[in-house]
Amino acid sequence: MRDDATSGGGRNRGPERKETTADGEGRFRFDALTESAVRVVATTEVMGDDAPPTELVAIAEDVEPGSSEPVELTLRATLTLSGLVIDDAGDPVTDFEIRAAREGYSSRSGAGDGVRKTTSAEDGRFSVAGLSAGTWKVSIRASGYTAPEDQTRTVIVPQTGPEPRFTLQRRGSVRGLVVGPGGAPVAGATVARAQAGGGFGGWGRREQGVTSGEDGTFEIEDMQPGAQTFEASGEGWAKSEPASIDVVAGEVSEGLVLELRRGGRISGIVRDAEGSPWAGRRVTYAQGGGPMAMFGGAETATTDSTGSFTFETVPPGKWTVNASPGEREMFKTFEGARDESAFFELMAQNLSQEVQVEDGGQVFVELGAEPRDPVVVLGEVTRGGGGGQRRQRHLRPRGRRPLRQPQARGRSGRRLQDRAGPAGRLSGVRRARVPPQRLPH
Repeated sequence: MRDDATSGGGRNRGPERKETTADGEGRFRFDALTESAVRVVATTEVMGDDAPPTELVAIAEDVEPGSSEPVELTLRATLTLSGLVIDDAGDPVTDFEIRAAREGYSSRSGAGDGVRKTTSAEDGRFSVAGLSAGTWKVSIRASGYTAPEDQTRTVIVPQTGPEPRFTLQRRGSVRGLVVGPGGAPVAGATVARAQAGGGFGGWGRREQGVTSGEDGTFEIEDMQPGAQTFEASGEGWAKSEPASIDVVAGEVSEGLVLELRRGGRISGIVRDAEGSPWAGRRVTYAQGGGPMAMFGGAETATTDSTGSFTFETVPPGKWTVNASPGEREMFKTFEGARDESAFFELMAQNLSQEVQVEDGGQVFVELGAEPRDPVVVLGEVTRGGGGGQRRQRHLRPRGRRPLRQPQARGRSGRRLQDRAGPAGRLSGVRRARVPPQRLPH
C-alpha cells in the first residue's frame, strides 16, 4: 500500500509531496513535515480472479503534523465512469484523452479526485476507474478534432441513467500556392494564420506555420472549421495581403493563392531635444498609435551613432513610425517604480510620425527636433554645358568622404537630387543661414 502526504491543507495543495509504503501491519510514518495541515492519501490495488484489478483509496483531510493520535485510513473501492466519444459525422473517435476532476479539484489531483487517461478504442467507448463519489467535470481531447465548450459535461458519480456522449468536431486542411509579384511560385515561404497587429512588441505568441515547397505549394492541416485567414512571408519579400478561405470539417479546402510583395523602405533619423543625433533609440512601425506603436511594432530597429535607422520590405500601407527609449532604459525606468509615473515618463519621450508606404517605394522620416546646425545643399551639375540625365547622386564636400543621401536635405525635409552626367560632381555647400545660391560646377 502506498501513502502520500501533501502539504497545504484542504484542496488544491501546494507542490510539496512525500511518499512512503505501509508495512505488513499497515503502519506508515512521515518525518520532517511542515507545520501546516496536510492531506494523507492511501491507495492500493486488489487483484481479482478473472477481472481487472480494483483500486482502493482512503483520504484524510487537514491532518495536523505532530498529533499524538495516529491517522486511521479505511480503504474503499473507487467508482467507475464510462461514456462514448464520436465525431460530428457520428463516427467513433478511436484515440483520445479523458480529463476528469471532482468538484473543487483538478484533473491532476489524482487519488480519486482527478484523472487523465489516454484511451484507444475502435468503438469510441471508455471506462475510467479510481473515482470518488461526487460531482465531476469531464472533457475529451483528441488530435485532429476540436472539443466545443458545450462538450465539457457535468457528471454525477456513481452514474445513473444513460452514459454521457461526447461529440468532437473534425478539423480540416487547406492547400494553396505562394507566388511573387510576377506570379512565379516562391519556395521556402512561411504560411500561417494572419495575426491581428504585429504581436505586442514582437513578444506575443506567433504561430509557427508551414513552409512552401519547391513549386510554391503548401498544406496546413488540423485547422478549425469556418472562415480562416492566412498570410505568407519570406526572406527578401514583404508579407502578402491576408486572404481567407472556408475550412470544411473532414475535408481539404483548395485554391488559396498568396502573393508576396516587394514592399517599401522606411529610413530616417532620430534627434534629441537639442537637434543632435539620438543613438540607441528603439524604433518600430505599427498600424496604430499610442502604446501599440510603442510596443506593438511589426519590426524593431535601434538607431546607430548618427541616429539613423532603416526598415526594408515593409508591407504597403499606412504605418506609424515610433521612436522610444531602448529596452535597457525602459527596464531601468520601471525598476523600483512605485506608481504609473514611470510609464508616463516613457510615453513623454515617444516620437512618432505617420507614413504611407507604397510597394517598391521609399519613405524618409525625421523624428525629434530640427537639426542643430543644418546644411542646405542647392545646386545643379551639368555636363558639357547642357542638362544631363536626371540621376540620384552622392554629395562629396571637397577633400571629404561623400555625404549619405539622407543628409542632403533642406529645412523642409525634402530630399535633393541633382542633374548630372556620369562624371558630374557637386563640390560646394552653404550653411542654412546663408541665402541659397547656385553652386559652381
